[in-house]
Amino acid sequence: MRIKIKFKNRKGVSPVIELVFVLPILIGLVFAILYSGIVGNQMIALTNAAREGVRTFCIEANNPQADPFDDAYSVMQQQIVGTAIDFNKMKNGTTFTRTAIWNNGQYQPDNTVITPANLSNLHFHDKVEINIQYQTLFDSIFLGVFHPVLHAKSEYLIEYMY
Repeated sequence: MRIKIKFKNRKGVSPVIELVFVLPILIGLVFAILYSGIVGNQMIALTNAAREGVRTFCIEANNPQADPFDDAYSVMQQQIVGTAIDFNKMKNGTTFTRTAIWNNGQYQPDNTVITPANLSNLHFHDKVEINIQYQTLFDSIFLGVFHPVLHAKSEYLIEYMY
């Protein structure tokens, strides 16, 4: 004697259950990819802003008619146009530092933070470095609250004397 068990056709239920389990993972993955692109774009923009800002600062550092800080910040602001970077927050996280002094044909290490008060201490061939620290903000129901801090650094020589 054989017992046959018949099951009803359940083709419509199985894909729905699979979708319920897979869809949140796929949506989270899409948001992670999008956010990685946004953070990557911000990192590229900050690196470009640091490079152009320190270059402009070093060119204008010894010009008595110029304000190298304002000139550098205006060039940096132009570099981040079209990105999700807040300029004022970026400006607050920016420091200019003299990393080396050219003395008797060789560099001597130095870590003096440059301010408008000690701007006149910069000389020909001194190395100037800019450091930018920028904290991004991202709130997502899938990824939670995520606040990576981006760092950009660039160095340039003072090569112009007015």
